[in-house]
Amino acid sequence: MKNLYGVNRLLPIILLAGGMVGGCGLKSAHTPLRVEITIQQMQFTPSEVEVYMGDTVVFVNKGIVTHDVTGEAGEAWTSGPIPAGHTFELIAKENLPYYCSFHPTMKGSISVLPKND
Repeated sequence: MKNLYGVNRLLPIILLAGGMVGGCGLKSAHTPLRVEITIQQMQFTPSEVEVYMGDTVVFVNKGIVTHDVTGEAGEAWTSGPIPAGHTFELIAKENLPYYCSFHPTMKGSISVLPKND
């Protein structure tokens, strides 16, 4: 009976410790992904993407003319010309509405989610 008492006495401690470990939020860290946006037929496809901070967004020009990717907010950044068959990559750090300055009707946006690590 003494052994059973010892187990019963330790059980709340074991459960508490297990709850603490389980409640520590042992989440797997987000492995950065590569997300592709195709530039073709005068549009960005997909035109809206959701990525995690640190993911790489790759713009692939599969069209027949040169395009670019330019930030809508005051044109603070641009990819520069992306000739047909070439790519442009950026690391997602913030929400980015963008357009093609050569063809202003071409628009898209990147929404950046925080990492949960």
